[in-house]
Amino acid sequence: VIDMRGPKGSMLGKSQGGESSGSPAILLGEELLHNVTLLLNTHEGQLRNASYMVKSTERKIANLESEALVLNERKETTRTRIDKMELTLAVIDRAENLIEEISSNETDLGDDAKLDSALGTLNSILSDLYGSFSREERRTLKFDQTLIPSIVKPLMKGLTNQMNPFKMDSRWMDHLAAETRRVYDASSTED
Repeated sequence: VIDMRGPKGSMLGKSQGGESSGSPAILLGEELLHNVTLLLNTHEGQLRNASYMVKSTERKIANLESEALVLNERKETTRTRIDKMELTLAVIDRAENLIEEISSNETDLGDDAKLDSALGTLNSILSDLYGSFSREERRTLKFDQTLIPSIVKPLMKGLTNQMNPFKMDSRWMDHLAAETRRVYDASSTED
């Protein structure tokens, strides 16, 4: 049996009855108590270390979960923005097709039904745009200064280029004014 209490350790010989030649007798219970205490202290230290690691890991998990929530919110916000931009591109394509149709001389706008169709499509385009973006988004994207004029101006130019006011009756001009007013009202409504 080896005494593990430090630098004073000595061998206890069986033949000497538990006593070594140059040192006093060490009782077997004291040596076991020292060894058990040493193991206990070592394991308590390991337990404290493991407990600290568990708490640290739990904090890291909580931080990672909150970061994951923030990232998911950002992902959803980005996805919503992408969807809105795709919708805007589709609406702009519809507007370009309408402008091409009106600008080509194939469309006779002297007919009320064709005028209704053109301005109804414009109204639908503007409704889609205004319905998809909040007031703040419209302000940020400068709808009223950039996007809407870039759609409405060429369309109105195409409409008015084909008009000959001397050959038109006043009823058609009144109809054009009423439809234009309806489009304006639809685009200027606030949330």
